[in-house]
Amino acid sequence: MTIKRSLPLDRANSFCETYGLKVPILVAPMAGASPASLSIAVANTGGMGATGALLTPPAGIRS
Repeated sequence: MTIKRSLPLDRANSFCETYGLKVPILVAPMAGASPASLSIAVANTGGMGATGALLTPPAGIRS
């Protein structure tokens, strides 16, 4: 069995291309530690924003 190895930059470029990102930054969606404002800021600058919604009521998630 042959394991294909890739360089970190190649993986980062592939990640960006796959998800249409400008920069290889992903916000970890941790409830209580990654507010929506952080996720929005990252997404607006070309990264992938995600927010932890475990502690947020449904109305708060929709807004």
